[in-house]
Amino acid sequence: MKFILLFAILFFFASCANDRMLFNNFKTKFNKKYSVEEEAMRFKIFQTNLKTIQEHNAGDYSYKMGINQFTDLTNKEYQQKYLSPIQYEVEPMPEENIKNIGGGFNWVDHGAVTPVKDQGKCGSCWAFSTTGMIEGCTVAYGGSLISLSEQEIVDCDSGSYGCNGGWPYQAMQWVTEVGGLCSEQDYPYVGVDQSCQNSSCQPVSTLTDHRQFSSEGQMEYQLQTNGPISVSIDASGDGFKQYSSGVYTGDDCTKTKLDHAVLVVGYNVDTHPSYWIVKNSWGTSWGLNGYIWMEYGKNTCGILIEAWWGIGCHNL
Repeated sequence: MKFILLFAILFFFASCANDRMLFNNFKTKFNKKYSVEEEAMRFKIFQTNLKTIQEHNAGDYSYKMGINQFTDLTNKEYQQKYLSPIQYEVEPMPEENIKNIGGGFNWVDHGAVTPVKDQGKCGSCWAFSTTGMIEGCTVAYGGSLISLSEQEIVDCDSGSYGCNGGWPYQAMQWVTEVGGLCSEQDYPYVGVDQSCQNSSCQPVSTLTDHRQFSSEGQMEYQLQTNGPISVSIDASGDGFKQYSSGVYTGDDCTKTKLDHAVLVVGYNVDTHPSYWIVKNSWGTSWGLNGYIWMEYGKNTCGILIEAWWGIGCHNL
């Protein structure tokens, strides 16, 4: 009995020491700095998230979770700081009889996707989803790939709320109305709300219109025909927050409470489960170097509710 108790004590201390080592590595990797009081709190939260990650990875799931920049946050803190409700009042277009093309396709392989960007603590995912769609759509229409300015949309689109959230379809409409976006080089991203400064740069790309659809067959077809697709999803679950690899099945998200905008750049339906290839805007330290594979065929996390593709995208 004493031996069992001693073993349990040693195991406990060894586990705590390992958690502390992982936490120290986490702080170094993500440049986390805390006060003495906050450090103790963040370590406890880190341990709770680490346990969730380890228990999930020990189970029979199609995706893995891992330590990332959010592992010292409670789920409530993560949702408050990085997500914002996306209201959807526009009804999807009637579903058309479009058959799935099949196979796989990825616009990254066709030079239509800029490197993964990082929105930081600004709630501007809607702007990144918009620029990504226009950047890729322009290539699909025969133009050149130019990294476009999210900061211009954040600062100048008065129909949305800057770092406090917005709507991709509203931003697309705004881009059409003003005649295009400046490049990211000429109007760089700073991740805070500013006064509009686009009078000092020239627009380089635009689109003439945008369309919505409601079936995955439509999305597959339009994706391959017209470029990457802007979508909004429910990213509130631990699985999305701590995603690291594999096909995310959305077992902890809804199909209606949308709170994060991302970009569908490809798909693969020759695997099980099949998946959409989705580009995020949280930097390359999150997920699969900034990407996530989301299960195809099940409207995972509401991926079809606010799905938009561009028309007439071109360089100026």
